[in-house]
Amino acid sequence: MQVLEGGPYFFSRRYLVFTDWKRMLVPATKHPSSIPIWVKLHKLPLECWNASCFSRIASSIGRPIHIDEATAGKKRLDSARVCVEISAKGDLPDEIVVRFNGEAVTIRVEYQWLPPKCSECKVFGHKCIPKPTLLPLIQLSLGEQLGIRFTSQTRILLSSIRYK
Repeated sequence: MQVLEGGPYFFSRRYLVFTDWKRMLVPATKHPSSIPIWVKLHKLPLECWNASCFSRIASSIGRPIHIDEATAGKKRLDSARVCVEISAKGDLPDEIVVRFNGEAVTIRVEYQWLPPKCSECKVFGHKCIPKPTLLPLIQLSLGEQLGIRFTSQTRILLSSIRYK
């Protein structure tokens, strides 16, 4: 039970989801709208090496969950690692500008892994394929009416054309 309630868990930098096993369980693919990921924050001023500051900076990315041991113990000062729950509904910043003692400091954000994100469904785990347009089919019909012969390769090529 501790495994199900603990976490988040990562294996090879990928988020791992655990669920209760029940008799006659049918595995379902669930696409979450939020997911925890590890984020590296680069170029942090030494004044910012505390949990409160990490939390405020990580909040501009998503919901802070926890910091890694090396960051908490100040064992690696070139970057801080923070686990943050991000949403599929918004964009993720590449940098965050914060003010320390009236001075603006730019902190570079590195995402150690990002899952596929569907901009249509606003979930992680897949990307929707855009709906095909009818224009290539109209071109095929018109071409056939004009007596133009199409090979199967031409049909495939025309059906893959995107028009704006």
